[in-house]
Amino acid sequence: MSYTVHEEKVYLNSSTLTKQQALYDRLVSRRDELLDLLELFSKDSQRTEFHNFQRKNVVNDFNPEIKEAKRLLMNSKRRFEYNFNRC
Repeated sequence: MSYTVHEEKVYLNSSTLTKQQALYDRLVSRRDELLDLLELFSKDSQRTEFHNFQRKNVVNDFNPEIKEAKRLLMNSKRRFEYNFNRC
């Protein structure tokens, strides 16, 4: 049985899509976990400026990576849908 070019691309894109979704979910989860920990430790703390600074650092460190992962994920979804419709 021979597969068409688009069927092969659907197969390849589905695995890529799964990997990119896992990466995106992991990055968001790690960022949210760190923000929750910072919030937990800053509740009764006298060092609110320090905790706010740390919160900004976490957001600034993770947001570019999350944005890029989301962009790649959306492009992969579009590629998958395009090839799926061509089958």
